[in-house]
Amino acid sequence: MTQESPGVYSGVAQTLQEGTYRVGIEQRSPGSNDLVARSDGGLVIPYAGEYAVVDNSAQTASAYLSDLAQLGGGTVLSLSSSEAVWTHDIAAQRIRVALWPWLVLFAILLFPIDVAVRRLSLSWQDIRRALGFKTRGESRL
Repeated sequence: MTQESPGVYSGVAQTLQEGTYRVGIEQRSPGSNDLVARSDGGLVIPYAGEYAVVDNSAQTASAYLSDLAQLGGGTVLSLSSSEAVWTHDIAAQRIRVALWPWLVLFAILLFPIDVAVRRLSLSWQDIRRALGFKTRGESRL
Protein backbone atom coordinates (compact mmCIF):
# COMPACT_ATOMS: atom_id res chain seq x y z
CA MET A 1 0.00 0.00 0.00
CA THR A 2 1.18 3.52 -0.70
CA GLN A 3 0.59 6.59 1.42
CA GLU A 4 -1.47 9.20 -0.43
CA SER A 5 -1.59 11.75 2.41
CA PRO A 6 -1.22 11.65 6.23
CA GLY A 7 -3.45 8.83 7.43
CA VAL A 8 -4.67 7.92 3.92
CA TYR A 9 -3.30 4.83 2.20
CA SER A 10 -4.35 3.19 -1.03
CA GLY A 11 -3.60 0.01 -2.90
CA VAL A 12 -4.78 -2.02 -5.87
CA ALA A 13 -5.76 -5.68 -5.74
CA GLN A 14 -5.51 -7.27 -9.17
CA THR A 15 -6.63 -10.61 -10.64
CA LEU A 16 -9.12 -11.40 -7.88
CA GLN A 17 -11.68 -14.07 -8.69
CA GLU A 18 -15.40 -13.63 -8.05
CA GLY A 19 -16.33 -14.09 -4.42
CA THR A 20 -16.14 -12.55 -0.95
CA TYR A 21 -12.86 -11.44 0.63
CA ARG A 22 -12.08 -10.39 4.21
CA VAL A 23 -9.77 -7.40 4.54
CA GLY A 24 -7.93 -6.75 7.79
CA ILE A 25 -5.85 -3.60 8.35
CA GLU A 26 -3.47 -3.16 11.26
CA GLN A 27 -1.41 -0.18 12.35
CA ARG A 28 1.70 -0.84 14.40
CA SER A 29 4.12 1.53 16.08
CA PRO A 30 7.42 1.87 14.22
CA GLY A 31 9.73 1.34 17.20
CA SER A 32 8.19 -1.46 19.24
CA ASN A 33 5.89 -3.03 16.62
CA ASP A 34 2.99 -2.84 19.12
CA LEU A 35 -0.55 -2.92 17.75
CA VAL A 36 -1.97 0.61 17.70
CA ALA A 37 -5.19 0.18 15.69
CA ARG A 38 -7.03 -2.51 13.81
CA SER A 39 -9.92 -2.42 11.34
CA ASP A 40 -11.70 -5.25 9.58
CA GLY A 41 -13.71 -4.96 6.42
CA GLY A 42 -14.83 -6.92 3.46
CA LEU A 43 -14.73 -6.89 -0.29
CA VAL A 44 -17.22 -8.53 -2.64
CA ILE A 45 -16.50 -9.15 -6.31
CA PRO A 46 -19.84 -10.14 -7.85
CA TYR A 47 -20.40 -12.69 -10.57
CA ALA A 48 -21.28 -11.45 -14.03
CA GLY A 49 -24.92 -10.46 -14.52
CA GLU A 50 -25.68 -13.30 -16.91
CA TYR A 51 -25.05 -15.80 -14.09
CA ALA A 52 -27.67 -14.22 -11.83
CA VAL A 53 -30.35 -16.61 -10.61
CA VAL A 54 -33.76 -15.39 -11.71
CA ASP A 55 -36.99 -16.93 -10.43
CA ASN A 56 -38.88 -16.39 -13.69
CA SER A 57 -36.00 -17.16 -16.03
CA ALA A 58 -38.18 -18.91 -18.65
CA GLN A 59 -40.51 -15.92 -18.98
CA THR A 60 -37.60 -13.47 -19.04
CA ALA A 61 -35.79 -15.47 -21.73
CA SER A 62 -38.97 -15.71 -23.79
CA ALA A 63 -39.49 -11.95 -23.55
CA TYR A 64 -35.88 -11.27 -24.58
CA LEU A 65 -36.17 -13.69 -27.50
CA SER A 66 -39.39 -12.12 -28.78
CA ASP A 67 -37.87 -8.63 -28.44
CA LEU A 68 -34.82 -9.76 -30.40
CA ALA A 69 -36.98 -11.34 -33.11
CA GLN A 70 -39.05 -8.15 -33.40
CA LEU A 71 -35.96 -5.95 -33.67
CA GLY A 72 -34.47 -8.19 -36.33
CA GLY A 73 -37.68 -8.48 -38.31
CA GLY A 74 -38.06 -12.20 -37.65
CA THR A 75 -40.38 -14.52 -35.80
CA VAL A 76 -40.00 -16.83 -32.82
CA LEU A 77 -40.38 -20.49 -33.79
CA SER A 78 -41.83 -23.14 -31.53
CA LEU A 79 -40.65 -26.70 -31.11
CA SER A 80 -44.08 -28.08 -31.98
CA SER A 81 -44.11 -26.70 -35.54
CA SER A 82 -40.71 -27.41 -37.02
CA GLU A 83 -41.87 -27.04 -40.65
CA ALA A 84 -41.85 -23.23 -40.20
CA VAL A 85 -38.05 -23.42 -40.43
CA TRP A 86 -38.26 -24.13 -44.16
CA THR A 87 -40.51 -21.24 -45.20
CA HIS A 88 -38.82 -18.67 -47.43
CA ASP A 89 -40.25 -15.43 -46.12
CA ILE A 90 -37.09 -13.35 -45.80
CA ALA A 91 -37.24 -10.17 -47.85
CA ALA A 92 -34.38 -9.57 -50.26
CA GLN A 93 -32.12 -6.70 -49.29
CA ARG A 94 -29.77 -4.63 -51.37
CA ILE A 95 -26.12 -4.82 -50.58
CA ARG A 96 -23.45 -2.31 -51.38
CA VAL A 97 -20.50 -3.39 -53.47
CA ALA A 98 -17.19 -1.60 -53.22
CA LEU A 99 -16.24 -0.26 -56.63
CA TRP A 100 -12.66 0.72 -55.90
CA PRO A 101 -11.14 -2.77 -56.54
CA TRP A 102 -12.80 -2.88 -59.98
CA LEU A 103 -11.66 0.65 -60.81
CA VAL A 104 -8.08 -0.09 -59.75
CA LEU A 105 -8.07 -3.22 -61.92
CA PHE A 106 -9.45 -1.21 -64.85
CA ALA A 107 -6.73 1.44 -64.39
CA ILE A 108 -3.99 -1.22 -64.21
CA LEU A 109 -5.24 -2.80 -67.45
CA LEU A 110 -5.54 0.54 -69.27
CA PHE A 111 -2.16 1.91 -68.21
CA PRO A 112 -0.02 -0.09 -70.69
CA ILE A 113 -2.41 0.80 -73.52
CA ASP A 114 -2.21 4.48 -72.59
CA VAL A 115 1.60 4.38 -72.54
CA ALA A 116 1.71 2.54 -75.88
CA VAL A 117 -0.59 5.06 -77.56
CA ARG A 118 1.47 8.00 -76.31
CA ARG A 119 4.92 6.52 -77.04
CA LEU A 120 4.38 4.78 -80.37
CA SER A 121 3.88 6.95 -83.41
CA LEU A 122 2.11 4.81 -85.99
CA SER A 123 0.64 6.15 -89.16
CA TRP A 124 -2.11 4.53 -91.23
CA GLN A 125 0.55 3.59 -93.77
CA ASP A 126 2.47 1.66 -91.08
CA ILE A 127 -0.71 -0.15 -90.07
CA ARG A 128 -1.53 -1.08 -93.69
CA ARG A 129 2.00 -2.29 -94.22
CA ALA A 130 1.82 -4.42 -91.07
CA LEU A 131 -1.46 -5.96 -92.21
CA GLY A 132 -0.12 -6.71 -95.69
CA PHE A 133 -2.09 -4.21 -97.78
CA LYS A 134 -0.37 -2.54 -100.71
CA THR A 135 -0.35 1.22 -100.83
CA ARG A 136 -0.21 3.34 -103.96
CA GLY A 137 3.19 3.67 -105.47
CA GLU A 138 4.65 0.83 -103.51
CA SER A 139 5.85 -2.41 -105.00
CA ARG A 140 7.16 -5.48 -103.36
CA LEU A 141 10.42 -6.90 -104.44
